[in-house]
Amino acid sequence: MVDATMFDKLENLARTLRKDDRPFGGIQLIITGDFFQLPPVANRRQEAKFAFEAKSWNKAVPNTIKLTSVFRQKDQGPLPPPNTRNKFLIIANFVFRVRDDVE
Repeated sequence: MVDATMFDKLENLARTLRKDDRPFGGIQLIITGDFFQLPPVANRRQEAKFAFEAKSWNKAVPNTIKLTSVFRQKDQGPLPPPNTRNKFLIIANFVFRVRDDVE
């Protein structure tokens, strides 16, 4: 989990590298996650703050969608063959395989 300090540093770095004063240097972000599931990790010298508590959050994230319904998924067995699978799953699996090979 990215804490508020790291979020602000990343936002500043993106603006600096891209030489663009827009939030994150104009890079479009899609930020997802259950922000209340796990608290952020911070060093011992400072209090951990959630990313949405960052100074740059409101400017960098103009649109927020809050999901309020809880949906539980049930295990439906193994995935169908690749030719019938959702394209997103194929891409996601490829990305994770490549990342594992690199590490």
